[in-house]
Amino acid sequence: MRNWLQRVMAGRYGVDHYNRFLNTVAMVCLILSIFLNNVVGTVFWFVAIVALIWSYVRMFSRNIYKRQAENN
Repeated sequence: MRNWLQRVMAGRYGVDHYNRFLNTVAMVCLILSIFLNNVVGTVFWFVAIVALIWSYVRMFSRNIYKRQAENN
């Protein structure tokens, strides 16, 4: 299993500080959406999903130079 994951992630950007920030934002928004059961909760849920998707797009990206530019 570990060798398979190493082969999949070879040449990809991986996790950095911005991805960790996006994941933290997503978790906070998901927790807030649980407690806010109205339109505001739905907005927080939507923001969390978008942050998670963007985090995964960055993590599996092969364009390392663009990801490094985003960090700067």
